[in-house]
Amino acid sequence: MTPSGSNSMHEKIQSIAALKVEKYCFAIAIIAIFCFTGLSQAWGKPPVRIQLKWFHQFQFAGYYAAKEMGFYEEAGLDVELLEGGPGKRVQEILSAGNAEFGVLGSELVLHKANGMDVVVLAPIIQHSIRAVIARKDRGIATPHDLLGKQIMLNTNELPEFAAMFLNEGIQLKNLSMAIEAAKLNGLRENKIFSSLKKLKDVNGRLELIRTFSNKVKVYVDFAHTPDALEKALKSLQSYYGRDITLVFGCGGDRDFKKRPIMAKIASINCKKIYVTDDNPRNEDPKKIRDEIIKNIKFTNYFNIGNRTQAIKAAVMTAEPGEIILVAGKGHEKEQIYKNKIISISDKKVIKKLKTKIKKQSNINFTFLQNKKILESILTNTKVGNFHGLAIDSRAVNKGNIFLTLKGKNNDGIKFIPKALKRGAKYIISS
Repeated sequence: MTPSGSNSMHEKIQSIAALKVEKYCFAIAIIAIFCFTGLSQAWGKPPVRIQLKWFHQFQFAGYYAAKEMGFYEEAGLDVELLEGGPGKRVQEILSAGNAEFGVLGSELVLHKANGMDVVVLAPIIQHSIRAVIARKDRGIATPHDLLGKQIMLNTNELPEFAAMFLNEGIQLKNLSMAIEAAKLNGLRENKIFSSLKKLKDVNGRLELIRTFSNKVKVYVDFAHTPDALEKALKSLQSYYGRDITLVFGCGGDRDFKKRPIMAKIASINCKKIYVTDDNPRNEDPKKIRDEIIKNIKFTNYFNIGNRTQAIKAAVMTAEPGEIILVAGKGHEKEQIYKNKIISISDKKVIKKLKTKIKKQSNINFTFLQNKKILESILTNTKVGNFHGLAIDSRAVNKGNIFLTLKGKNNDGIKFIPKALKRGAKYIISS
């Protein structure tokens, strides 16, 4: 909505708003309310109030320098700079119409997640990047590995930490909604965050249980509905890619229609599927598995009724770096077969699994990744390990791929003998 007589300002806002802000982490953002009602004319120029986050310090010197040197006036703007400070909430000042623009930190991500109507006009990188650190022996290498873990944070770090998760496709809606609800009930922020630190891990919800020596990671999740299964798989895919192995089954005596749906979801999102028993109850477990299997298309599957054996098979046959999701039971510790209740915990099975898996060194893992990439390009062709790629025969090292390129003066094909002599393992040539 554009107020009368403010066309020139609206054009300037539109030109700035054309910037596409793709990452919210570690940035201060300039924001504006969607509706600019209440603007009036002063000296023939539209008045513009910019609410700063803090006091007049070096961070905001540029705003004051621009005003002092007349840059705003030259652009046809009458700018008033409003200092911030403790107790001043930029988002509330904007919402109340007491400023047209504001400078807000990366906590803006949480406000937007909770439905605040703001436009992000531009990011301003202001301070050094914060780092999330973990002990090397904890098996935490990515933000996704933090799911289900307890994390200690300073109060002022939560927005940026939340922004990192949102950028990775991990939803924090419930947490951010809980924080805002607590604020509405008059709780102080330090009280809220001290309480958050006491929260226990979400047991069995996309929880990383173990990382094996060959870098195979095994997650468990309670997902036992089509929607929950798809969300769990999509969340893993968003970071690890589409090569997910799934171990799952469906319960008996209920929700018969979901079986073919879950089978199709698994087919679309997984590389391998181990169909096993969930809680068969009074149904024939083999019949349940058969109903799932007949709806699995174009994906390798294995029919292993014993849940412990299915999990073990998935781990033992996994390629280095593979991601495995064991879905359906999560935190549960029992399995129901008619009148028989079996004590079983997916988490314990994974933790206690004894394997003779060879430790995967970083260089061997790199070899494997290179091999996968090449095999995906050269369909139906098996290749061995290689290390690195060269396009100049003089730079070829042992184990390299030599890629022949045709230029104006020379054709790389002529240099294949030299590349082979220097130890090239594979030659790629058109």
